[in-house]
Amino acid sequence: MGIAVVERNALLEQVWDLQTVRDYVAIADLLGELPLEEHLREPELGVILCTAWYQLGAYNNAIELTQKLTPVCEYRGNTRLARRRMNTEALLRIVRGELDIAESLLQKLLYRVEEAGDLQFTTWTHNNLGILYCTKGLWDFALSHYRRAMVAGQRFGQVRHISLCHLNISVAYLRMNRIFDAREHVLQAIELSRDNGSDAELAHIESTQASILLEHRDYLLARITANQSGLRFSRINSKMGAAMTSHLHGRISIAEGHIPEARAHLEDAFAAYADSGYSADDGYLMESFASLNAAEGNSAAAIAYFNKALLFFSELGNAFEVDRLHKKVLDQHSNFY
Repeated sequence: MGIAVVERNALLEQVWDLQTVRDYVAIADLLGELPLEEHLREPELGVILCTAWYQLGAYNNAIELTQKLTPVCEYRGNTRLARRRMNTEALLRIVRGELDIAESLLQKLLYRVEEAGDLQFTTWTHNNLGILYCTKGLWDFALSHYRRAMVAGQRFGQVRHISLCHLNISVAYLRMNRIFDAREHVLQAIELSRDNGSDAELAHIESTQASILLEHRDYLLARITANQSGLRFSRINSKMGAAMTSHLHGRISIAEGHIPEARAHLEDAFAAYADSGYSADDGYLMESFASLNAAEGNSAAAIAYFNKALLFFSELGNAFEVDRLHKKVLDQHSNFY
């Protein structure tokens, strides 16, 4: 027998309050053990749980539930609930590397939000299209969508989401090796999120800032910032955050020449990524393993890992990263022979 209507309504009000303060851990604790029937009976609960699981890096749980919620949400038409579910699924598809499915979902969602005149979801959809095209290495498309997201966010007064747009623009510039541009935007993200950002958001910002500091060869400050990011991820028990932090520490250790320490960090990252279901960074992780093996003097293993990274980016259709890694493979071959 399901929970009573009065109890369900009280539960909804409770999770709405938690969502307002972005307490994703409490939401997951409160809703994670509910039977599927309750989420289907009141899909608002299920969609909120999927969003919380996404923020916490529990991608496998989230994708399974969001697919089960599709029929009941779609049956209601172009509602905010249906749009939220579709947006969450698209993000989950991106982190799992299923970019074609994600692009189809987001293009359909963009049509729906424009039809509904929903400025908030216009912001979210353009931002997520930016993430998608950044993953594909299509920088002009990515930056165009991020800027559209910022315009919509400014019209709607969404300071928090403007901050996330600055963060994502910073990541794009970092991938493009435009380090000073990346630094400018991450600092804007920090300024906008300083007073109202959640641990999940601030952890991502600090992780990106640490990567920028690593590129500037400020290894001490990069490690301090990575530790701060990791502490925030640990507060929300994010498996994906633990993986990102271990990967970042591995890269810093390689740069510092601390090779045994680097291997331990990268192996931890590999296990944590697999556990979370997050695969969007697999190519970069394989590249880090390549750099590690090169530092250990194992050129054959380095070439093998570079080729794994090449295959990953080739399957994503990311020609920019493929070209960049081809040059690294050629350099490694020349060292090998």
